[in-house]
Amino acid sequence: MLYDSMALIAIWMAGGALAVAVSNGAVESGRISFQVFLLVLSFLYFWLCWRRGGQTLGMRAWRIQLDPGVEPFGAVRTLARMLGAIAAILPLGLGYLWSLGRPDRATWSDLASGSALVVAHSGKKSPSGDRPDPGSPSQ
Repeated sequence: MLYDSMALIAIWMAGGALAVAVSNGAVESGRISFQVFLLVLSFLYFWLCWRRGGQTLGMRAWRIQLDPGVEPFGAVRTLARMLGAIAAILPLGLGYLWSLGRPDRATWSDLASGSALVVAHSGKKSPSGDRPDPGSPSQ
């Protein structure tokens, strides 16, 4: 979450600079239109990351990948996952603590989007080329 927060802050700063440039320096941070603009930028970050490789910056660092199931991860499922994450955080993280009591470890965002987080495999091969590298997770 920390890595993705830093990426989002950078994206928001770039988006804010763009908004200031377009509006000739008159952007009020409390305006609903500006807040919606930042939410759209956040949505685009997650949607592009999950659609392209199933991983955000933070997920890559922790070798976690989003398993979309049988369908590719589209805009509606991205929105559902984001709303599920917000709902999971609001009651003091209960939507994430909930996963500790489930055998599949699904969080509210997993349930909302019909997806799951899995350990990402590096796909590295040994120098001989026929066996996986002993340092990489087994398949």
